[in-house]
Amino acid sequence: MVIDDDPVTQSVVAGSFQNDFKVISCLTLAQANEFLDSGKVPVLAIIDRKLPDGDGLAICGRLRSEAHLSSV
Repeated sequence: MVIDDDPVTQSVVAGSFQNDFKVISCLTLAQANEFLDSGKVPVLAIIDRKLPDGDGLAICGRLRSEAHLSSV
């Protein structure tokens, strides 16, 4: 999972992993939360700290606090 509002950064990071993983790209915290709300659990999350709708650390907190996401 790549959470970054810069499409170039998303492309570079996703390109590094796309041969081995299905990469989910989110431009905002809202998109990331929508994905996590779906019940899917990413193996890895690369998160930009400054996003248009908040601080990327908010997702880090969610990943740590919810038992089914804590392995990320």
